[in-house]
Amino acid sequence: MSVVFEYLYRDAGNNKVWGEAYLSNKDKICRDELLMKIKSKLIDGEFFVAEKVGVPPLRFEKYDDKLDHGWHEFFDIRLFDGHLESTERDITQLLDAL
Repeated sequence: MSVVFEYLYRDAGNNKVWGEAYLSNKDKICRDELLMKIKSKLIDGEFFVAEKVGVPPLRFEKYDDKLDHGWHEFFDIRLFDGHLESTERDITQLLDAL
């Protein structure tokens, strides 16, 4: 079982860039439990700094110091059957980093 961690960057002008991180789920933690654990570790239940938790930061091509900041927003997770060859990172490692 694997996990897609969906997140976005929303600047102060409400412009959005969407991203996903693909993670394994070796312990087969159910979606409800993952959501509860993730939200309990986020700033105000929804925000995090991508660089600090090890997911690719999302940005616009041109930096605008009036609109841009460092926070990213958690959106959702999706579980799917299958193994990801492209990642060795597990969802528990992301939880620890949050």
